[in-house]
Amino acid sequence: MPSDKAFSIPIISLPPQANATAITYAPNITATMTSNTPAPAMQMNALYSDLVGSVEERFTFVVPTHTLDMCKFRMATHKLIQYSNGYVGELVAIWVDLKEVDPQMDEVRNQFANAGIPFRLLRWNDVIHQPEMPGWIAQQVAKLRVADHISTNHFIVMDSKNVLTRPLTSDGLQSTTKTFNFVFSDLDNMSQPHKNWYIRTHETLRKPWVGSETASESVTPFIMHTKTVRAMIFAIESETGKSLEQNIADKTGTEFCFYNVFIRREGLLNGLHDPSKASRFSTVVWGYANPMEHLQRQEQNPSLFFGIHHTWLTKVTPEQRPELIEKAKQLLGITPDMGWFDSDKCLRSIKNDGK
Repeated sequence: MPSDKAFSIPIISLPPQANATAITYAPNITATMTSNTPAPAMQMNALYSDLVGSVEERFTFVVPTHTLDMCKFRMATHKLIQYSNGYVGELVAIWVDLKEVDPQMDEVRNQFANAGIPFRLLRWNDVIHQPEMPGWIAQQVAKLRVADHISTNHFIVMDSKNVLTRPLTSDGLQSTTKTFNFVFSDLDNMSQPHKNWYIRTHETLRKPWVGSETASESVTPFIMHTKTVRAMIFAIESETGKSLEQNIADKTGTEFCFYNVFIRREGLLNGLHDPSKASRFSTVVWGYANPMEHLQRQEQNPSLFFGIHHTWLTKVTPEQRPELIEKAKQLLGITPDMGWFDSDKCLRSIKNDGK
């Protein structure tokens, strides 16, 4: 664990306003500025003077997983080893499941050991400060709390469904001076449900809504600056009077919305990251979309990371599934020698029921 685990900064609060001022945080949402209002970015920047951007020779990759995602986790980690190209410095797996760790985790650990890449397994109690939470909430908390266990300046959070399709390169993750913060669209035109998540996060962090401001959707993979995540958690808990776990459980913001809004509120974005248009960085086939169209798009213009969401076959007929599964296996790079990977069972999973 890094020596600066206890890193924190004081939060400046402006004195109480004699006449409270209404401020718009997001469309159709107004709130009142109080003594909890964060100081302007100019004042806050002095406290963040050591939060500066840099490049990484090797990245720490973080992947939360659980029992129902083990097949995808094994696929994602297999490709991470295959396409590491020297840029995977460590894999930190987080078991966000109250059940015992799946025995397959030992096989994954051995694969990393054979590849000479450090591997760590963190359990629920290592990263989540609450004994029981719904899985979707727990994994969001884990993606932020893990910063206390990271020694590199940055870490990359993946989901089990994010699979590398080609070797990692430095220019796919960072510029010559800083890591990327990928942007998708301006806030006013962001797709749902991401826009609503940003609205709630702006309200929680008391940041005025700027509709033309660009940001990424709340999706993986996502690159974060380690010390900034620790500072952000301190700020969230100090300003709201609630734990990070409770804030996310109350849906006051998602993990990545919190990070994106916080670094923009404090004027840290350009100091920490190079904002970059997320052009073919990651693609996921979701259940609400036409899966064949997404597969064909990936075939014609492959993204660096490609994934299959467990709902992807929801709207197709049983007769269509075999062709789609074969196409997905081809694009994911599933080969006959991967006998340990039950690709058919994994890829035909619908809402994790295995049907």
